[in-house]
Amino acid sequence: MDTIQSLLEAQVWPKTFHTLHTAISAVGLTTPLEDPRPTTLFAPDDEAFNRLHPGVLFDLLRDLTLLKKLLEYHIVPLKLTQADLLRLSFTSFEKTCGMFPLQPEREELLGMVELPTLSGHSLLATASPTSHRVYVQGNELLELDLEAGNGIIHTVERVLWPPDINEAMVDKQDSRR
Repeated sequence: MDTIQSLLEAQVWPKTFHTLHTAISAVGLTTPLEDPRPTTLFAPDDEAFNRLHPGVLFDLLRDLTLLKKLLEYHIVPLKLTQADLLRLSFTSFEKTCGMFPLQPEREELLGMVELPTLSGHSLLATASPTSHRVYVQGNELLELDLEAGNGIIHTVERVLWPPDINEAMVDKQDSRR
């Protein structure tokens, strides 16, 4: 079965990942995505990268250390399917509801779980017990469970920013030059 890296190269989903694939190759992150150890990639598609402020991607490509840290934030060293994310979130949700009785007007509560990433920061995954939608850092997962031999890919609607990096910070770097 194909690895995560080879699936990104093959562009097998309706979504395209040309920008992500280029960025991963530029910083040398292909190894964790080819490694046989279980991995989950929260993959921003080309549309997600196009939503960035003009020039941010170019600035990131000029600072490969920063770009690598950003991309590592999208990689979890565990294989987590949609069902796994729902189960983990609902387990958390049930514990929360056990401590605080659920009231009808509070049904919008989301179960949540922290996921470790290669960057050293955790991602917060949430799921709605009523709609079964899954979110990572508040961004909905659009395409789920693209299975690879070494893990799984979920398309996320936006680029995920670790706590110590943000789009405005990267955009300001360009104005200082």
